[in-house]
Amino acid sequence: MRDGVASTNPGHANTGSGAAPAGRTRLRILLYGQSLSGTGHFVRVWEIARALAARHEVHLVDGGRPVPRPRPAHPFALLPVPRICRIARRIVPVDPGADLDAVMKERLRAFRAALERIRPDVLVIEHFPFSKRGLREEIVPLIEHARAVRPGVRVLASLRDIPPGSGDHPRAPSYREYVLETLHACFDGVLVHTDPALAPLDEHIPWADEIEVPVACTGYVSEKLGDRASPERGEVIVSTGGVPLPALVPRCAEAWQRLRAVGATGGRRLVVFLPPFGPAEASAPPSDDASIRFEPFTTDFLPRLAAADLSISQAGYNTCTNILETRTLSILVPNAAMSDQGPRARRLAKRGLARFLPAADLTAERLAAAIREALAGCRPAHDVDLQGADRTRSLIEQWCIEPRPRITGGICQP
Repeated sequence: MRDGVASTNPGHANTGSGAAPAGRTRLRILLYGQSLSGTGHFVRVWEIARALAARHEVHLVDGGRPVPRPRPAHPFALLPVPRICRIARRIVPVDPGADLDAVMKERLRAFRAALERIRPDVLVIEHFPFSKRGLREEIVPLIEHARAVRPGVRVLASLRDIPPGSGDHPRAPSYREYVLETLHACFDGVLVHTDPALAPLDEHIPWADEIEVPVACTGYVSEKLGDRASPERGEVIVSTGGVPLPALVPRCAEAWQRLRAVGATGGRRLVVFLPPFGPAEASAPPSDDASIRFEPFTTDFLPRLAAADLSISQAGYNTCTNILETRTLSILVPNAAMSDQGPRARRLAKRGLARFLPAADLTAERLAAAIREALAGCRPAHDVDLQGADRTRSLIEQWCIEPRPRITGGICQP
C-alpha cells in the first residue's frame, strides 16, 4: 500500500490533477452502493452520504430493494435506477415481470445520463472489486464514462471491515489477482471502513501490502442517535437483519417462554423487529404470549436499541456498529452464509463487547442460558473508532481537494 500522493495510474484514461477546480472546495460526489441480498451495503453508504452532504453536493445511487432510512440533516439527491437484487445466487430484477437484460441496459443508460449531468469530482464505488463481481459489466463502464466526462475524477473503492476473499479462500489466488488488477486499472484509492485495532485489513487480506494505490482506514461507519430520544428500558430486542437466519426468531421465542415460565424475564418484553423485505405476516410466527411482540422494520431502530436491556441479533456490519454505538449488551448469532459475520462476532466476543453463540449451537436451552448471563452483566465500555462517516469525508477532501493530497493518519495499521 502506498501512503503517499493519491496518484492516478498510468493506465487510467484520466488526465489532469484530479483535484477540485481552483477556488472551489465543494465537491460533486456520486456514490454507487448496490445492495443485492440484504441492506448492509446501502445502509453504510447512506451514512457516508449523510456525512458528505454537510459540505458537498452528493448523489446516491438507489438501485436495490427500497430500504427505509431516517431523514438526513443535510439533504442529498437519490439517483433512482431500475432495481435489482440477488435471489438464489442470481441477479434478478426486483420487478418480477421485467427482463434482466433490458433492466441492465436501462441502468447503464441512466448512469451515463447522470454522469453527463453531474460530472462528478469524486466517484465512490462500494465493495467492488472485492465483491460484486457479477456487476463488473456495469461498474467498469460507469468508471470509464465518469473519466470521459470529467477527466480529473477521483475513483475510490469503499470497503467494509471484513471483505470476502481471505487467505484460505478456495479461490484465493485468482481472487487476489482479480482484485489487484482491477484496483490498479480502475481506482485511485481505497477507503476501508474499519478500526484496525479491532479488525485490521491484512488479517483478512494478507496481500493487502501489494495494493499500489493509497489505502486508508476510516473507522467504523456508524449511525448516530443525534437528538432522537430513547424510550424507557424494559425490552430485549431481536433484530433479523437484511438476510435473516431462519432459526433465530423461533429459537428466541422458545428461549423467552422458558425464561418466563421460571420467572426469569424480570418483567421485560421480547420485541422482534422483522426483516424489511417480504410480507410481515410471513415472518412473524404466531404467539399468544403477551410478553413477545413483533414489529416491522423501522428507521427508529437505533433509539430503541439504545434503550434496550439486551440485543439478540446476527453479526452484520451495521447491526454490530449499532451495538457498539449504543453499548447495548448483546448476543451475536452469526449467519454462516455471510462470510464476514463469524469473524466479526468472534472478534467482538474476544474483546468482551458481545456474547457469541454459533448458529450450530442455537438451541432454546443454550439461548435461554445466554440471555440470563447477559442480563446479569454491565454495559460494555470500549474505545472502538465509530467516526467512519466523518473520517471518510475528511479523507475524500484530503485526497481530492489538496493540490498534492497525502494520507495523514488513518493508514490501515493497528
